Amino acid sequence: MLIIAYILLDSQELLVYSTENMGYTKVENKFIERIACVTLPAHATRVLWVIVRRTWGFHRPTVELSYSEISHWTGLVKQYVSKAVIFLETANILHCKRPVNNRHKIAFTINENYDTWGVEIERTPEMEMVEFGLFG
Repeated sequence: MLIIAYILLDSQELLVYSTENMGYTKVENKFIERIACVTLPAHATRVLWVIVRRTWGFHRPTVELSYSEISHWTGLVKQYVSKAVIFLETANILHCKRPVNNRHKIAFTINENYDTWGVEIERTPEMEMVEFGLFG
């Protein structure tokens, strides 16, 4: 769907905004639902979204990235990127392969078996009502 907006910046300028060339990343509903129910450290969340963008956003199951690249896209220092990656890997949210021949790049794959994630799901009464068919 094409959306065009015309925004008058001042009496002389007109900004034309079009969604025609804007990209997007298709993300499974199950992934979004799982992310909405778990508490992740802020740094891990930022790193995870970069990996989502670089994998699913480019229709790839795996992407090779360095801590420097992730640091660039998140604004985090490499030390925090490293800690976030370790957290995500330990929680079984990401699978990481560190090739011997290229020490600076890690092959990241998102674990799509969400039930094996090692993070606690925060359940609310509303979620249980939906699961039992009491609401939409």
